[in-house]
Amino acid sequence: MKTLIVQYTPRGDLSNTKKILDAFIRKARNVEVLDLTVDRPDMLMPENLNSIFKKNWMGKELTQDEAKHVAKIYSMTDQLISADHVVVAFPTYNYSVPAAVKAWLDSVIINNQTFVLTDKGYVGKLKGKGLVINTAGGVFTGEMAKNEHAVSLAKGDLEFMGLTVETVTAHGLNMLPNPEKIVENAMKDAEAVAARWYK
Repeated sequence: MKTLIVQYTPRGDLSNTKKILDAFIRKARNVEVLDLTVDRPDMLMPENLNSIFKKNWMGKELTQDEAKHVAKIYSMTDQLISADHVVVAFPTYNYSVPAAVKAWLDSVIINNQTFVLTDKGYVGKLKGKGLVINTAGGVFTGEMAKNEHAVSLAKGDLEFMGLTVETVTAHGLNMLPNPEKIVENAMKDAEAVAARWYK
């Protein structure tokens, strides 16, 4: 069983997200790490978007030049498909996911690869488990709930592809007392998820 770890933790060892993710990894087995600060996903632009549409929606063969433009996108998609489980870890930026994480999600949500369109609607093709690990300086309860676009987006996209998704969050790190305790509790939650996954 292979677990793909997709991480965006540009602050390195200073990152609270990384601390929580590392707690999961210490309890995990057979992980493959995709660091989006190193292996940066392509943004969807005319040259690759039109090639994806041509191949995955129209069923046509790509030219050599067209295939070159989508090589990284299809490579990342294949990497996801080959995994049994996936963990996506990132901080919240301006109420939403960092651009690199959104670019990765856009790269791997591909018709006839991670989902299919049937007469009953869209159906995800992935069957494993997913985990979203997220940190935020603010809180997203009460009146602020309407501003939460990070966990909900990532979780929704993974579920769209068919995964059964859990979340581990550490929010309010800039607003609530005892932020260290919030991170510590999230680390314990991440370890608990790993304990269930790798019995």
